[in-house]
Amino acid sequence: DKGIYDAMNKGVEVALGKMVCFIGSDDILDSKWLQTALLTCSNREVNYIYGNIIYILGSLKREYKYRSINDIKDLKKGFIIPHTGSIQSKELFKKSLFNSDFKICGDYDFILRVLHVLKPYYIDVLQSYMKIGGVSNAYNYVQLHYNEYLKIVKMHKIQFHINNKLKFKLKLALSKFPFLFNLIQKLWWFVKT
Repeated sequence: DKGIYDAMNKGVEVALGKMVCFIGSDDILDSKWLQTALLTCSNREVNYIYGNIIYILGSLKREYKYRSINDIKDLKKGFIIPHTGSIQSKELFKKSLFNSDFKICGDYDFILRVLHVLKPYYIDVLQSYMKIGGVSNAYNYVQLHYNEYLKIVKMHKIQFHINNKLKFKLKLALSKFPFLFNLIQKLWWFVKT
C-alpha cells in the first residue's frame, strides 16, 4: 500500500461492523477500553469516541488526559483528538476516507474534513498506550510533519495556533542535531512524569 493512511482506508473498506478502531503496530489498547466506550455510548448519538492515552518512552510513562471538546472550534484551533485506539463510526468514512498523500497528519486532515458531521464524545478513562518514537515523533520526520501540518492549516483555512508554531520551530531547530533532539525529548518526558 501507499502508507499508513492507505492501509487504514483498506481496513475500513473490509470492516464488517458499525464501528472501527485503529491501533498502531507498537501501541496497545487498554483491556477495558472497547467495552467501556461502547457501553457508555450505546444510547448516545456519537460517531467518534476517545479517551486518555499513556505515552511510553523507554521506561518512562506519562498519562495524557485529553478533554471534552466544548466547541468544534477547538479543532480548528489545533486541538487534536487522540487517534490511536479511538473508536469511529464506519458512517464517517462514507463521507470521506483518509487522504493517503499524507504520511503523518492524515488523521487530523480527516477530522477536519468530516467536521460538519462529527459528533465526538470524550470518556475520562484510559484508551491506549502509545510508544513515542513513531514517525510523528522522530527527528528525521519533523520537516515533513511541519509541512503536512501547514498544508492542512491552509487547506482548511484554520488558525495556526501559536503553541503549535513554537513547538514546530523548536523541533525543526533541534532536528539538525539528532543526539540533542533525542536527549531533550527524553528530558522533557522525565520532567513531565
